[in-house]
Amino acid sequence: HTWIYDTGTGKAVGELKHPGLTMVWPQYSRESGILATLGGGNSNIITLWDVKRRVRIGELQPNPRTMKFYFSPDGRRIVTNSPDGTVGIWDSRTGEQYLDLAYPWPISVEPYGRGSDAQFSPDGRRLVLLSQNGWVRVLNSLPWK
Repeated sequence: HTWIYDTGTGKAVGELKHPGLTMVWPQYSRESGILATLGGGNSNIITLWDVKRRVRIGELQPNPRTMKFYFSPDGRRIVTNSPDGTVGIWDSRTGEQYLDLAYPWPISVEPYGRGSDAQFSPDGRRLVLLSQNGWVRVLNSLPWK
């Protein structure tokens, strides 16, 4: 089980039940009210939770090597990235994949957030890609807008 705590009081206010599922890399979008967690161990499935209702609402099945993901600023999309350079853009409510992109260099995603990355710009209209060797690419006018 995963417990939900009120950060003001420090008290548990609910739980998410997921028997037999290990959850790592939790990401929460205040804008959408969705918590997304990456399955631990051999699972690359990203589980989507409606925190207010405390129910599982869907899942994403990105590249098997996916290690990190982030919400867009408005909470409507999720970007996934893998060490082999695969990037996906997903709808956080429906699980539909908007984009599956393999950019031309491998990225390095080390545990706990170090290494290269793919993230949305603050306005959500661009995707910023950072390679292991220091190259940065910014993609504009992507089809998810």
